[in-house]
Amino acid sequence: MCRALYCAVATDNALLHYGPSAIRPIHLISACILIRTERGRMEELAKKLRQIPEIKRAFPVLGRYDIVADVEAANGKQLARAVTKTMRLAWIVFTETLPEVEE
Repeated sequence: MCRALYCAVATDNALLHYGPSAIRPIHLISACILIRTERGRMEELAKKLRQIPEIKRAFPVLGRYDIVADVEAANGKQLARAVTKTMRLAWIVFTETLPEVEE
């Protein structure tokens, strides 16, 4: 997201905003999305999930859920959009989102 004299650069767990004033880190909101898929679709769905920019990792797991997706977003609205995109994909039975709690 670059505009005129303003630019945001993603780092490990923060966005650094460059602008006329100064550099200030903005911490990202992290969450895990636990996903149950239709039978036999977890590999294919994990690949589709990795195409969503906010999803940093998506991998199949054993147990109650089939896939865990790690999400990072600049704010709550962006996180909600990423979760909504995820829920609309084919082959998802249901999801549970676990947002990070700040200390």
